[in-house]
Amino acid sequence: MSTPETAAQIDERVAERFQLKALVEACLVLEEGIAGVRDIDLGLMMGTGMVPGPFARADFRGLDDVLAALERAEQEWGEHFAPPLVLRRLVAQGRFGAKSGQGFYPYPQPESGYETAAVKLDRRGDDIAVLWLDNPPANSIAPAVVEGLEKAWKELEGTARAVVIASVTILVLDALTAVLLTPLLQS
Repeated sequence: MSTPETAAQIDERVAERFQLKALVEACLVLEEGIAGVRDIDLGLMMGTGMVPGPFARADFRGLDDVLAALERAEQEWGEHFAPPLVLRRLVAQGRFGAKSGQGFYPYPQPESGYETAAVKLDRRGDDIAVLWLDNPPANSIAPAVVEGLEKAWKELEGTARAVVIASVTILVLDALTAVLLTPLLQS
């Protein structure tokens, strides 16, 4: 059993090895079609306390960096650390995680003036927009969120053919989306 004194003494290479192996195994579950990215991350977060889950953790580290680390790990520790095909494909497509706006998950690339807003406006092409809800910890429907949605909606009026409402918090979006879309679609 670890105590606060021993937890601080854990070898970083051991932690790195566990994190890399968790990602490899998570990718195998994904590639086999057993579960999706979100379900795997949520399962490991809720079941093991690994927060964030392996996919979100890899996205924040940078998928290109994770790929390089797995290639080194494979050489040092063997074929059980071989980089998964899905990871190689994402990196080959330029999907490096949070720093590029897309990895295992999409990430906001907000327009100027929306960087610190509770609702981030992110245009994807000429006629598609993503409204990212970013009001941690649970994206509660606070006045700032409602005002942010109204501001972004007015700015998009007549220019966007499609608007997607997304959340930077993977645990929250499902119920919140239903609540938010109803009044917007009725206007």
